Amino acid sequence: MSWAPTTSLYDVADAYLEILDGDEVSFMGEDVALIEREEVIRVRLADGSVEEREVTVQEVPHHGPLLPADALGLPLPLNISIRWTGFQARSVARAFYELEEAQTYDDFRGALDHYFTGGMHWLYADVNGEIGYASFTSVPVREVLDPEAPPITLLPGDGGYEWLPAEGGPDPFLTLSRDEVPWTQSAPDGFLLSANNDPVGQTDDNDPFNDPAYLSAIFDLGTRVYAPAEQLSAFVAQDGVSLEELGAVQLNTLSRPAERLLPFLFDAAARRPDLIDAQMAEALALLESWDFACGVDAVEPSLFHAWLAVLIRDMLGDEGGGLVGDLLLAELDARLVIVALKMVTHFLEVTAADLDQIQSGELPFPSATGDDYFDDRRTEVVETRDELLLQSLRRALDELAPIMADAGADPDALSTWRWGLWHTMQLVDPAEALVPEASSARLPKPGGLYTVDVADYVLAREGALSATLDVDNAPSNRFLFEMDPAGVRGLMALPGGFSEHPGEPHHNDLWPEYIAGEYRAVPFAPAEVEASAESVLSWAQGAVSPG
Repeated sequence: MSWAPTTSLYDVADAYLEILDGDEVSFMGEDVALIEREEVIRVRLADGSVEEREVTVQEVPHHGPLLPADALGLPLPLNISIRWTGFQARSVARAFYELEEAQTYDDFRGALDHYFTGGMHWLYADVNGEIGYASFTSVPVREVLDPEAPPITLLPGDGGYEWLPAEGGPDPFLTLSRDEVPWTQSAPDGFLLSANNDPVGQTDDNDPFNDPAYLSAIFDLGTRVYAPAEQLSAFVAQDGVSLEELGAVQLNTLSRPAERLLPFLFDAAARRPDLIDAQMAEALALLESWDFACGVDAVEPSLFHAWLAVLIRDMLGDEGGGLVGDLLLAELDARLVIVALKMVTHFLEVTAADLDQIQSGELPFPSATGDDYFDDRRTEVVETRDELLLQSLRRALDELAPIMADAGADPDALSTWRWGLWHTMQLVDPAEALVPEASSARLPKPGGLYTVDVADYVLAREGALSATLDVDNAPSNRFLFEMDPAGVRGLMALPGGFSEHPGEPHHNDLWPEYIAGEYRAVPFAPAEVEASAESVLSWAQGAVSPG
């Protein structure tokens, strides 16, 4: 049998805003003393030396450790504690041991009953043709799920938002049972998929709190699971898929956010041609002919991702009197964009049918507060949706031009603004300062935000487009296995290489192949491993001898 995990994003931690008075916090109408202990942390400095630093750790007994206020980088000092299921003295070692011993789906699922921390979506397949899914981990049961103070936000620390206590069991708090955490041993479509997405549609109705069991309010957008579902459905209809065809599924770089959002930009351009200059018209023509693939030689991904970053900033930055733009959107990373992109897409879609009546005042803006999210409330004039979309494109082109010029492109020729000039990736090893060649080469990276071949990055820094889109989230590996009873066959692509020693032949030798989307055969059976060996490590002698 085989298994493959992706992060589940189940909500297994809460952050509390504590009312602190000296060395006590207020809880349920009483003052509770903090727990304090001294710890020594060894810190390696830039010159390679090690410094020991003494720190005082403060812990709220009923919640968990207090985050150091001065480390949060917030304009106001806040006392925030973290409660996490992983603070329990538990181990997942047994889960992995039993996974290695498992022969059936029931064995597999039983092994995951011991996987208490770090929730994952686990897919299963075996040589008998069985496939399945399980995702058990310790998910706490909250005493209240309040949409006005949901557990994905900062909760009041003085009581009322606690985890229900357990009546016996290994944890002091109540957790969802194994059958309440999603699992299945059936696949009506002939396949199962996972990509950090919502596994059971709990967030489909925009209310994750009205289901029998609360799992989380934030998952991946679902764009990375959508494309493989379409491709695999076509393969099933065509009587199957080869291992090599599955490799192409993993390398899909189609941008679903672009496919979803660009029609609104094109509609705005058709409605307001007076706002379009020659360069904007060229950009729009390129985007209209784009197939949504984020290849390194294409220019359209550069135009779209720049416009997306500026659109989010322009549409939401004025909220809270500009505090949202100054605090939350100043550094716009992919995780924050998951929330912002949902909001932007939602209001573009729900206003599309009645846009003229909404903008004329005949109909209210369809937000809970009635606030018009297309208008920049920091200005005296009322901006329209079309103005927002097109002005964001104009600003994006202006900000992107000097970035492309610095990368070697012609700032006046959009056709030279290739994605790979801006969107790159490097395996950075902190030892680089002391050990040459520890880090990999920096190479252009295909893919983009929330593509199957994911390549996320920080969109904006200090309120402006990032000068370089350094990819900070990409597939940590690519493995493909055909569970053939006659012999398992596998393909793989690893970033970097098998050796951690800079200068050795296999330190980063697979890096260019990984970026290019190439695969190598996996020696799986003992005879295959022995035939492919370059050297053998003899543990008895502690030396490497020729194979």
